[in-house]
Amino acid sequence: TPRFVTGSGGAPLAEALGATYVHEVRAVALAARAFAPDARTVIELGGQDAKMIHVDGATFSSEMNERCAAGTGATLDRCLYRLGIDASVMAGLLVLEQEPPLISAKCGVFAETDLVNLIKSGVPEARVLASLLDAVVRGNLAVLARGRSLPPKVLLLGGPHAFFPALAKVWRSHLAVRWRDRDIPHGTEDDVRVPPHAEYFAAEGALRSGDSLGRRAGLSLV
Repeated sequence: TPRFVTGSGGAPLAEALGATYVHEVRAVALAARAFAPDARTVIELGGQDAKMIHVDGATFSSEMNERCAAGTGATLDRCLYRLGIDASVMAGLLVLEQEPPLISAKCGVFAETDLVNLIKSGVPEARVLASLLDAVVRGNLAVLARGRSLPPKVLLLGGPHAFFPALAKVWRSHLAVRWRDRDIPHGTEDDVRVPPHAEYFAAEGALRSGDSLGRRAGLSLV
């Protein structure tokens, strides 16, 4: 049976297993093309990296941050641990309408310090968590977007998007401002969406990079 491996650190694991390694950007792009053909922008946050894929018909280009964990699942995990807050609290968060306090979006360590200071100063927990999600979005826009408009439809993938629904709301807020400033038509919630099983798209794409047997073994993501 053909075997495929993708993700950070996947290359040595594939070699040890005698499997085929598929770069995660290619894997995510293949799955997005299959299950969300209307997507123009794909943003995937992993545990240790983040990627933004720009789709133009049958071609795609990408930006990837794999040198720093800021703006990834690892930053969310570390910050929640530092604050002593269970991930289930973040999972149930409803982002407040008011602007959250700004914290560092460039470095996870600085973000932790800023969050602790907010808690010590008496800022409510929900607003502190909203600040963390806001920093994740602002950081990724600064590092990955590189001035692009990021037109809809925007597909949000990866564990952080799958497990923390409020993160999509923050993306919608920031992208709406960007689109309004650039006169890009938008206005529906579907412009920015998290599909079912968003955490598995890279795995499905890895299978789809192989032969028909691999494709038949793929998960149903619709």
